Amino acid sequence: MSRASLRRQLAAGVMLVQAVLMTAFVAHAVWRQQSSLREAEARHVHQLTTRAATRIAPALERGDHAAVDAAARDLVDDAGLAALDVVDRSGRVVWHRGKLRTTTAVPLRIDAHDAGVLRVAADPVPIDQALRETVRDGLLFALAGVALGALLAIGLAHMVTRRLYRLLDVADAVREGRHDMRAPPSRVHEVGRLVDSFNAMLDALAERKQALARINEELEARVEERTAELAESAANHRAILEQANDAFIMLDEDGRVVEWNRAARTIFGWSRSQAYGRLFSELLMPDDQRDAFDADLRGFLATGETQWIGRRVEMQARTRDGREIPAEVSMRSRWRGDRRYFDAFLRDITERKQLEISLAMQALHDSLTGLPNRRLLLESLPRAMQRADRNGTALGVYFIDLDGFKQVNDTYGHDAGDDLLREFACRIRDSVRAVDMVARLAGDEFVVVAEAFAEPMPNAAVVAGKLLHVANTPYLVGDAPRRMSSSVGVAIYLPRSGIDASALLARADQAMYASKRSGKGRATVWESGLAPVAAH
Repeated sequence: MSRASLRRQLAAGVMLVQAVLMTAFVAHAVWRQQSSLREAEARHVHQLTTRAATRIAPALERGDHAAVDAAARDLVDDAGLAALDVVDRSGRVVWHRGKLRTTTAVPLRIDAHDAGVLRVAADPVPIDQALRETVRDGLLFALAGVALGALLAIGLAHMVTRRLYRLLDVADAVREGRHDMRAPPSRVHEVGRLVDSFNAMLDALAERKQALARINEELEARVEERTAELAESAANHRAILEQANDAFIMLDEDGRVVEWNRAARTIFGWSRSQAYGRLFSELLMPDDQRDAFDADLRGFLATGETQWIGRRVEMQARTRDGREIPAEVSMRSRWRGDRRYFDAFLRDITERKQLEISLAMQALHDSLTGLPNRRLLLESLPRAMQRADRNGTALGVYFIDLDGFKQVNDTYGHDAGDDLLREFACRIRDSVRAVDMVARLAGDEFVVVAEAFAEPMPNAAVVAGKLLHVANTPYLVGDAPRRMSSSVGVAIYLPRSGIDASALLARADQAMYASKRSGKGRATVWESGLAPVAAH
């Protein structure tokens, strides 16, 4: 809002209020004057009509029309009437002049008897003329008052806004950056308080500006110091990642490589320049896993759901020369500015996997012979029995004990005994089919599980003969050959016979002891009576 418009609005507002008040005053004065004139005229007409009625009533009663006419004319002239009707008691108009609109009725009486009625209408011209003069004078007075009020309003607006404009000048200067200006004092109480408050505000702003300048200098110094620290920290971070034993690979939102450390070069064979900008899935993942990884990355960006981000995942990673190595991947998501990145740490777990395999082998295999141990046998035998049930074929369980082993151990020592057991295990393994299971239970006790017997008893006898022949073939014990023998117990499992693995193994063990009681070096099939079966 400009200065002129502010003053105009103040002056216009005052003049408008004054004009409304003056108009109301003139209208009220005219209305009062009109009422007063009409009341005075009504009283005057009534008085004259009443006096005239004393002349007209006798004349009307006598039927003296000349007297009625003379009296009526005198009344019209004296009272200044616009219209007059003289009506006898029968309602007949005896004398008439003018056109009646608004009338006043005055009764004509003689000795308390009605002689007729006078209907009169006053002339409105004199009153209208008087009212026009009143309006004219009132308007002149109002215009003079409005003109005087306008001068007073303009002067008042100028006086009020002059001090405010001084404050506006200071405010404009402050907005332009000049903070040294202050508003001049004022003798007007309210404006003086406003000036004092405004100047106090400017002083406070100046103090705060100085304080902000000092704080800004301190912040700039701290930012420079922090920037240097962050730069040093980033350099240290890069150095640590570069020297880390695990491969560090940073990906952008599209899954493309943007960082590739020394360990990544060593493990996977790609240099940083060769890996930069390529898709992580295309570079390191097998063909059948690429689409799933890319879809998981897109799903995480869209919904936050993922199978890779924020977890440890094992995968087969592909190297530059086409090998696949087991790797453990740990990925996390982070923001750098307004962009999202993924940090992936990959560790070659080949040695760990080999160790796990070795431990699993040790847990399930005999350390001396490399054959499955009791634990693996007890896990595998029920599954073999289930296959027999599904296929409708029998299987045989052979419990083998090496006769005379304790004597060899005591005579030639434990090393010779271990050599004998290893050789015996190899011979058993070579004498049966690759699909058959050979396990060492403990000491010199072994078990063979032979599946898919089309003819249970004949097949059982053939396998038993092979196992007895393995023991009978001479062994080199010490420096001399030595012939050994074995006792074999056979338990045959028929499909859906209802026996469990423990009971089946117990039957084979029972049959083996029957062979030992029968003289060793033979095989016995478990059945009622445990009759020995000759080997073929």
